[in-house]
Amino acid sequence: MADNEGVTPPRRATCHYEYMIPTLLDKAQKNPNLTLLDVGCGSGSITIELARLVPGGQVTGLDISGAILESAKVHAERQGISNITFMKGDVHHLPFPDGSFDIVCTHQAVAHFHDHTKAIKELIRVTKKGGAICLREGDLTTGKFSPGYELLDECFQTIIKVHEGQGGTSDAGRGLRRWVQDAGVLEERITATKSLWIYDTPEGRREYGGHWPARCTQGIFAERAVEMDVSRERLEEYAVAWKKWIEDPEASFSMVHGEVIAVV
Repeated sequence: MADNEGVTPPRRATCHYEYMIPTLLDKAQKNPNLTLLDVGCGSGSITIELARLVPGGQVTGLDISGAILESAKVHAERQGISNITFMKGDVHHLPFPDGSFDIVCTHQAVAHFHDHTKAIKELIRVTKKGGAICLREGDLTTGKFSPGYELLDECFQTIIKVHEGQGGTSDAGRGLRRWVQDAGVLEERITATKSLWIYDTPEGRREYGGHWPARCTQGIFAERAVEMDVSRERLEEYAVAWKKWIEDPEASFSMVHGEVIAVV
């Protein structure tokens, strides 16, 4: 581990962008009208929270899926968030001029980039000189359920295989520093941290596992798992195990995440 890479104490999953809040608020204090781009914004939940933190700024959420962006727009409108825009785009070819944003961030998206270095170079390109790129990724290889849930450990290995089969990177959390350096950022401009996140509350278990019972029985994950010779009966067992885990007050799941803040 490099000298400027720290490990924060274990914490319960509550705020996925906590690591970047000091940087965001510092830049907002210096420039209340700052611009922020959230790449791979998905349903927009994090993008909306970031927009709340900088009410005088302008936040843009970008995702390759047009369908999920429609949902994000509805969520923002219902919550009365007006300083936010959602648009479709590919991280490898961002539709913005050089130096468009004060902060560019991604959350659990780098793992899905087909060319990590090229994508991060694009993040850097659209960031203003002196601005920052903020990246956060999980390391799926460190995921572990509480004792007694060996079936979910097995399911998680299937999740990793499906993820990798679709071009994803299972240990993206530990590759962030290297990819940012490969993209041209000097080491002294990079602050890297690691954090162990624990999902052991009713809210945390629902947040992390709530969608998995359905995904184990229908949809793309289930189809890919069957192609990998996981039986439909086994997938049903996974679904039941997820439901049991979510409702078990003693159950938990932990995983290491990597975070990087790089000054451009």
